[in-house]
Amino acid sequence: MSISEYAVEFNRIEAEIFSACCKQGREALKAVLEACDAELAESRERGKYRHKGYRKTTIKTIMGEVEYRRSIYEVREEGAQKRFVYLLDEAMGKEGVGTMIFSVSRLLIVRRRYFLRNRTVYGCIYRANRGRSTERARR
Repeated sequence: MSISEYAVEFNRIEAEIFSACCKQGREALKAVLEACDAELAESRERGKYRHKGYRKTTIKTIMGEVEYRRSIYEVREEGAQKRFVYLLDEAMGKEGVGTMIFSVSRLLIVRRRYFLRNRTVYGCIYRANRGRSTERARR
């Protein structure tokens, strides 16, 4: 096996292990979120929050998207309009649709900054390597 074949094989194995670990992490996070939702359901003010079933949602994490189900509640308050809430979302501080976990949004920002800061460096390396291959071809 040549060095380049070994590198390709290593990269494939590394990618498979990473993918398997992320899958396990997503499954564990789903279980934790659903267990927290069940705990919130048990400890809620039953007179104020009426359980109206479950809805599925997805949250973006550094391991990938995690789909889980959460309880929806009708809020009963005197003199107030009927409204619906997800106690799990409130406990997590999650707002809106398609929310990202903070670590994911931070990772995307850091990667973008790194790319913008270093793209000139990459361009110089690319041009330098392209020049070398042209010189080799002339020889």
